[in-house]
Amino acid sequence: MTCVGPTPAALASYTCVTVMKQEPLMRELDRMSQRADVMGGKACIRGMRVTVGMIVGQISAGHTIEEILADYPYLEREDILRALRYAPWLADED
Repeated sequence: MTCVGPTPAALASYTCVTVMKQEPLMRELDRMSQRADVMGGKACIRGMRVTVGMIVGQISAGHTIEEILADYPYLEREDILRALRYAPWLADED
């Protein structure tokens, strides 16, 4: 039997690099949560019933961050910015 692919040492190195690249992302996205009992398991902001999809939808419809904050006063500017950073990562998830 012949194994094709990276050596165990190379694979370990790759895994470390991947983890290191993801750590800052995960710290940056600490306001995102997913729970089966909140909004059907969709990605939400700080456990509230405000989904990342709702924020992205509002922005794509032409609403400004200031308008969203006025409509949802319990949100913070950083919530919206982090949701927008999270959306591309979420879209790439399998």
